[in-house]
Amino acid sequence: MTTPRFNYQDVLSTVINADIREYNRGPLICLDESLNNQTVQASIETLLKRGLAADSCYLWSQPRIRTEGSLVSVMGGLRGHVSIPGLDLGRPAKYLSWDDRLVVYRLLAHFTTYTTLVLLTENTKTAQFGLRRLLRIYVKPYLSTNHLDRFSLTALFKKWRTNYPDYCRRVAEVFEEGAFTCGYSEVEL
Repeated sequence: MTTPRFNYQDVLSTVINADIREYNRGPLICLDESLNNQTVQASIETLLKRGLAADSCYLWSQPRIRTEGSLVSVMGGLRGHVSIPGLDLGRPAKYLSWDDRLVVYRLLAHFTTYTTLVLLTENTKTAQFGLRRLLRIYVKPYLSTNHLDRFSLTALFKKWRTNYPDYCRRVAEVFEEGAFTCGYSEVEL
């Protein structure tokens, strides 16, 4: 597979400067692959029901292998082998994952309809093409210098020793405070 050119400033400039008259109210919860579990899903549903967030979305696609061996990609992923009559979604492909550079693209695209994005992730490493490093190096400077008064991206990183129920409780507290500042910010919970 060819690696696409990643220019986050161009993406941000195009998306943020688009002539959009109306944005959705409330923050959009953006879920990274690392937090794809039932506890986090239930917590997101609770935040949505309470009106603390407008909606949620997945930022990855899961590569899966069908019964006959072909590859299919499923937005947000599924657990194990899924059986839907007439549709073979296969099983998760081992050793294949969604590139963090593509996660950032999907994340930034949501600025076309929301001014406030909240990223939930367990991906705290600062590897060369890791999510956290990409956000710090490319997204933070752009949002901080160009759109301090309008767009907000808050990354809520789960610390490795924090269990899922505690992380979800802390995420709920952040949403209850509702103090999402413009620009880029990150919090370890």
